[in-house]
Amino acid sequence: MTKEELIRFVILELGGGNTPASVEAKYTPQMVEKALELAFDDLCYQAYAFGLKTGNYDNLDMYVRSYKMKVLTDTVRDEKYSIIPVIGTSVPDTVALRLLSPVKGQRLAFAPIENYSIPVWNELEVNQVDSRVSFYIENGRIYYDEKLPQEITEVMGKIVSPFSTFLDTDTVFVPFGQNTALLTQTIQLLSRQAQPSNNDDMTSKQV
Repeated sequence: MTKEELIRFVILELGGGNTPASVEAKYTPQMVEKALELAFDDLCYQAYAFGLKTGNYDNLDMYVRSYKMKVLTDTVRDEKYSIIPVIGTSVPDTVALRLLSPVKGQRLAFAPIENYSIPVWNELEVNQVDSRVSFYIENGRIYYDEKLPQEITEVMGKIVSPFSTFLDTDTVFVPFGQNTALLTQTIQLLSRQAQPSNNDDMTSKQV
């Protein structure tokens, strides 16, 4: 379902299947959206935590969205780079970027390396025979090595994305088996964070 439909569904659940004025006044769409964002991002983090324990981060692939990114030039460092378009995810950038490749040709995926290992990597024999483009992430930017072809001016990144990146009309893909967890966490958050209605505020002021 779309983000807008999901928000409406949560409000219906809070109202027991209908939406009386008292429920809609207590749980606004904005409040529900924020609660969904927190619950959704928590599920992403749980997938990340599972990877930390097992070394298998494949579950994060269920939360990715695809983004096209321009290849720019840092003239000071004389390096090609792209700006990561997603901020605020509960997963570190180095893990959130699940795949980076040319826009056409995902089979030619680039190889990630750690920033601090670049001097060592450049001296390794494998770097001399490996034709894959290497990259590292630093302060919200993706930097590429000299093997990035000049004709590539745009790349495709599959990135774990927070709920806030979805537009109202975007379809929200909730991983299989996580629907109940998302709904339960959202309702629990709303139950703790619910604010009094405007009428209640006015009554309290008059008293």
